[in-house]
Amino acid sequence: MQASTIALSVETLALSADTIALSVETLALSADTIALLVETLALSADTIALLVETLALSADTIALSVETLALSADTIALLVNGAVLDDLCVHRSSQHRRGIGERFIELTSY
Repeated sequence: MQASTIALSVETLALSADTIALSVETLALSADTIALLVETLALSADTIALLVETLALSADTIALSVETLALSADTIALLVNGAVLDDLCVHRSSQHRRGIGERFIELTSY
């Protein structure tokens, strides 16, 4: 009886050792999983940062486009005003004076 009790105890200890080994492997896998999750979260944060930077660049591009449109509108207004002033300029018969609009167009065409 004692021999079989000792044999059972040894088998129980062996099973306990296997269980401990499995638990250690499971913990190691859990640690790897946690590490992968942390890396994934870090990559997600980088992706979010890139998206935010892209959105900021898009906003800057839109702002530049709006400024360019405003400048174009100002240029058109100047050209129209110059043309109106040209019509109002008095031309002497002996001298042909160029209008302000013509001068503006000449200066900006360089």
